Amino acid sequence: MKTVLVVEDDPGFRFALTGALQHLGFRVLATGSPDGAYDMLDRERIDAILLDVRLPVASGLALHRAMLRRWPGLAGRVALITGDPDSESVLAWREQNEGAVFAKPFQPEDVALWVLGATGEDRDVAVPLSR
Repeated sequence: MKTVLVVEDDPGFRFALTGALQHLGFRVLATGSPDGAYDMLDRERIDAILLDVRLPVASGLALHRAMLRRWPGLAGRVALITGDPDSESVLAWREQNEGAVFAKPFQPEDVALWVLGATGEDRDVAVPLSR
């Protein structure tokens, strides 16, 4: 079973996204902070990461850079979640990195398809986002 790490500070959104991915059959770890993400990456084998751009304490973009320095094998397996996909910093990230950018609100099916591709899974996807 593949493991997905969701790093999102909005508890309701984190819960809904976690539920949708679990429904798809993934093992999901979730946290609302960069420190929590580091702890989970230290302890667990993570196959894909969904990373919010705006997190407390540090930006998701800074966290992404730090994660790749420490765990270079995550390259291409991190997708950004953002309310502002056209911001200068997100556009620069897109030019320099493999991975997707999902604009909030997004369709959970799109995220699920990206996770399947990033983790090497090959399944049909029809996942409703729980509310």
